[in-house]
Amino acid sequence: MGEKEAPTRQDGVMTDGHIRHNEETFTSLVADEKEYFRWQTEKVDLIASMLRELKPGGALADVGCFTGIASASYQATGFDRAIGFDSSREALTLAAARGIESRLWRIGEERCPAAESEFNAVVAADVIEHILDTDAFLCELWRILHADGFMILTTPNLAFWISRLRLLFGKPPWSYPGPSPTVKADLMVDLNHIRITTRREWESLFRARSFEIVDVRGWSILQAKGDSIGVRIRRLIDRYATGFPDLAFGLLFVLRKVKQKSGSDR
Repeated sequence: MGEKEAPTRQDGVMTDGHIRHNEETFTSLVADEKEYFRWQTEKVDLIASMLRELKPGGALADVGCFTGIASASYQATGFDRAIGFDSSREALTLAAARGIESRLWRIGEERCPAAESEFNAVVAADVIEHILDTDAFLCELWRILHADGFMILTTPNLAFWISRLRLLFGKPPWSYPGPSPTVKADLMVDLNHIRITTRREWESLFRARSFEIVDVRGWSILQAKGDSIGVRIRRLIDRYATGFPDLAFGLLFVLRKVKQKSGSDR
């Protein structure tokens, strides 16, 4: 086989092929943001509910804000200002039109364009599963979060109850990354994902990166899956299962910044 050409963007910056595929995919979704948002409704409502409960106030960072369609809901829970971060200029243009201060952040290639301890709350909704260097990503979120602030992070759950059943029949878990960013055989494989895992594994990483786990909740996307009899039955089971985060489709973590220890432990 011939030598594979190194992946680059138009600006000449080197980038991983999977990351480049993600950027192209989400940029293509900008024109159909309402359909994209329909699948996120329960998660967005849960995040907004948690923000109202925590009442951090001040400045909010929405990392992976897309078009700001959810950022506006988060800001309305009591924040003075909301700043959206994304790698898509097209998405940020729409976010700015919604009154969300927009900042371009190419995660993994540069530091977050924010000051240390700038934000009272950080939301990172379904971003971390698309990141190669999750350690560096969390360190940046730790840096920009105020000492008394909170972070809300969501991600799909490898141990989703339907995924457990799928494995019994030799099928990949729902939302599992494919063998490449372009090829899959199963509809439930998500080619945009780089990694998903279980609650305990994420919690281990968060603690290692100096975050305290304050709360963990489950959330579902089955409300957007149509209304057939089979879906209705799964939805009934899912309502009960989602009460146990380890069985839910998605995980929501509420994290608090822990003071960094002395030495180079991060």
